[in-house]
Amino acid sequence: MTDADCTTESATAPFEIIDPIIQHLQNTAKQVWLVSSPIVITIGTLGNLLTIWIFLRCPKLRSTSTSLYLIVLAVVDTLLLYIGLLRHYCIFKYNLDYRSVNNFLCKFGRFIVYFMVHFEAWILVNVTLERFAAVFIPHKVKQLFSKKRAALAIGITGCILFLFNVHFLWGSKIELTLKSKNLTSSSKTSSMTAILISVSVTFLVFTLPITIHMLLYSGEFYSTATELEYAQLEVEWAVVNIVYYLNNSTNFFLYCISGPSFRREFLALISRNRVQVMPDGSATHTVTVNA
Repeated sequence: MTDADCTTESATAPFEIIDPIIQHLQNTAKQVWLVSSPIVITIGTLGNLLTIWIFLRCPKLRSTSTSLYLIVLAVVDTLLLYIGLLRHYCIFKYNLDYRSVNNFLCKFGRFIVYFMVHFEAWILVNVTLERFAAVFIPHKVKQLFSKKRAALAIGITGCILFLFNVHFLWGSKIELTLKSKNLTSSSKTSSMTAILISVSVTFLVFTLPITIHMLLYSGEFYSTATELEYAQLEVEWAVVNIVYYLNNSTNFFLYCISGPSFRREFLALISRNRVQVMPDGSATHTVTVNA
């Protein structure tokens, strides 16, 4: 009888301790998604829209082929925020996942996310090659890299990546994973080069955590993990995803910090559209028009 009591106590005690821990970890992962996602999406959307606007309206910036790459990059970043991060937010906030509606949305959702992720990386590769040429063979850069050729390179890259990822359109199906079960000029060249370096370094820093996570924890590991291990992985997965999506929402700030021309144009945009408060408390919107 005594042995039986001891056995019962040793068997039940861990569950009494672990269950609250698992619940706490699951709630922590959920809060990471719910709190961080709206902030990242809002900041990223505003920053990317401002980036597109500034590159389009400034003749000096618009004249370079690099600007075309960075405009496309801003569009891709914005799409990733809404197709990827917003999906996770809706899952945890409303228990709604568009991929679970039917097989087509499941397949298309996976395809478009992987396509955009790869497209983003290869845009940086293309613009890196251009900046490399601008530094080491500046006398030939205008011949080798024009806006027309940049548009052609973007189109070819998109077509290749479409073919590379098209298997998702017929090779995927709706699956209920453990996650869904457990949790409901010289100066111009220098400026552009500085922008490129900052964007590339930031890309590597923000994508490294999720890359390491995916290398360490395969699908087989997830399927054999205990409840506690899986709850810990849920927190880690939420954190590395938010860090990854920061890559899609911070480029505007990098452009302002590392690109003097971009920063001046942004400050000029603010100064041309400023609100002045009058002595009587009323506000007037001042728009400066260059003659």
